[in-house]
Amino acid sequence: MSPASGLLLLLLLLSLLSAPACGKKGPPRVPKKTFETAVLDLRGGWADGEVQLRGRISHPELEEEITGCRVSYAEFPPGKTPCETCPIEFQGSNGFGPEVVTEEGFLCRVPGKDRGLVYFFQVRLAGPGNVLGPPSNTVRVEPKQ
Repeated sequence: MSPASGLLLLLLLLSLLSAPACGKKGPPRVPKKTFETAVLDLRGGWADGEVQLRGRISHPELEEEITGCRVSYAEFPPGKTPCETCPIEFQGSNGFGPEVVTEEGFLCRVPGKDRGLVYFFQVRLAGPGNVLGPPSNTVRVEPKQ
């Protein structure tokens, strides 16, 4: 075997060994599902003895894909609320169905809240497979007088 053919054989072996090592390796994964529809300009207030949350839907053309929403909330006694720029630690959440989508946009009636407390709410719409979209702005609802 001549040195040239030995070198050629060595290069051929190196190229065969390096071929399976290119690219990302790991177990195959199903791509993560995303849902980008959100509630915009969330606002809230008391009406008919319950909290009503209203807003616009970011992609109205996708309204039929909305399967419901998750409403996260935090409650505080008056005078013991977090500061204006403090982060809110939500204490719980409630799920609602597709009835939150109306002709006017987003409307969610949240029953069972104490009229003497200050509430903070944030909404995430749910899409196919109950995948949650991005969070809305946080809205403050004052006690009903």
